[in-house]
Amino acid sequence: MPDSRDAMHITGTFQTISRRAVLKGAGAALALPWLEAMMSSKAKAAQKASPRRLGVLFMPNGVRQDQWTPEGEGRDFKLSKTLAPLEHLRDRLVIPTNLWNQASDVGDGHYVKTSGFLTCQTISKSLGFDLNSNGISMDQLVARGIGGQTPLASLELAINPVSIGVDTNVGYTRVYGSHIAWSRPTRPLAREINPRLVF
Repeated sequence: MPDSRDAMHITGTFQTISRRAVLKGAGAALALPWLEAMMSSKAKAAQKASPRRLGVLFMPNGVRQDQWTPEGEGRDFKLSKTLAPLEHLRDRLVIPTNLWNQASDVGDGHYVKTSGFLTCQTISKSLGFDLNSNGISMDQLVARGIGGQTPLASLELAINPVSIGVDTNVGYTRVYGSHIAWSRPTRPLAREINPRLVF
């Protein structure tokens, strides 16, 4: 039990903690990025308006679309069971549905649809040395417009490493199957697959 000289009080919603505990944890805290979750409720309230954010999910092969699609149209929609945790944000949500990328309706569906997902363009057939998505992905256009509101303009996450080599069945490099984000038509963005590194 620390004596009164070793105790310090932190205002906000935190409890009194000992100076030793603060110093002991300081080494680890200095190595971590500042997270919004570490802020007290008063500090969050005093902070300026939250930055605008865009989240894009690409989930090929194995998603029940009916569970990701709300019922109804306009403001009178009902969230599906999968989307129900977003109910408290429903007034701020825009969930576009029934979209189709006509430019991806050519060639081999897998590579053309993956790399053209956010560019709405038809990729150039390539064995890997001359990649071309023929467009900049819309997430990167958004990042250019509002990316200055956060330390990183965009963050690309994935669960599998980039595939390499050539799919000889269709004549496309497998790299096309690993990227949906393009900063330039010939530059796919690197993805991070390690959650610890993301943190």
